[in-house]
Amino acid sequence: MKIVIHYLNEIDGVEIFPIIGIILFFSFFITLLYYLYGLDSGFVNDMGDLPLDNDITDKTDKS
Repeated sequence: MKIVIHYLNEIDGVEIFPIIGIILFFSFFITLLYYLYGLDSGFVNDMGDLPLDNDITDKTDKS
């Protein structure tokens, strides 16, 4: 592990990579929460009940 730390210390500007990683991590989850908060509750309930439905063709086939 010492050799990795040694090489990383010699790279100029290496301290920006953890900052970019944290920004990407938090922006992904904030975007995901924003998307999930904006979903229609009817859609969420339909998707939640889907594994419990035995007759899927009634909901998808409207003819």
